[in-house]
Amino acid sequence: MNKGLVDKEGNWIDFDSIQHTAPSNWGIGMYNIALDMAKHAMKRENYCDYSATQLSVPVRRYWLEHRYDYWITPVQYADRWIGDCIHLGITDERPVCAELDGETIGGTPDLVEGNAIIDYKATSKSTLTKIRKYLIYDVKPEWVEQLNIYKWLMNKNNVAIEKMFDVLILKSCFLGIDEHFHCIEVDELEDVEGLIRERIALIQSHEATPDNALPACKFVPTFGTKIVEASICEHYCDVKEFCTFDDIDDIDDIAF
Repeated sequence: MNKGLVDKEGNWIDFDSIQHTAPSNWGIGMYNIALDMAKHAMKRENYCDYSATQLSVPVRRYWLEHRYDYWITPVQYADRWIGDCIHLGITDERPVCAELDGETIGGTPDLVEGNAIIDYKATSKSTLTKIRKYLIYDVKPEWVEQLNIYKWLMNKNNVAIEKMFDVLILKSCFLGIDEHFHCIEVDELEDVEGLIRERIALIQSHEATPDNALPACKFVPTFGTKIVEASICEHYCDVKEFCTFDDIDDIDDIAF
């Protein structure tokens, strides 16, 4: 699991120890950012056996994240920290759980508004361009799965949900680019409970699988003048240093 951050000298600092380090460990203006990153990270609690997010990532990444402790730099952590900051004040995050075959499934929708679930995504201008051109399912299938699992959880808790929306907030809005927001309605998948069972079975079946034999992450096309096949983990993955995927360093132009 992600235990903490790496300071500018290369020291591995656990999240709960960052407050005891000197500002000079992080560089000019970075200490308060590192502190806030740690605060957000330590708020993430394990309240279920499997979360909607965990069920939406490749099984290889799931097990590498569970088998290894790792530390990343503030630069690597920046995207999720920006996302957390954007969420402040606009979400009403409340964890919700449901039992399925003896396992506790959980998720934390950003906002439930009437009969709709709204999930806010901090993303890039290039991702929005690809979504508009190629449709969300070709770019972020995990968003569709995550929202559908949220809907399943809410329905299991007697909250009727009919619509699901991703609201994209461009991280580039901090740079003054004109268009900041984009709303996408996500379609309902046919058998979400079956999807959950399938993902849990896949995860559990590889509990004892050696790292180098874990299934390769799914392949998706990258977009541009040339369509290439590349693993979705090429975009960015905290545990890619532990990954034995042969082509991990071959493609460096993924920008999801």
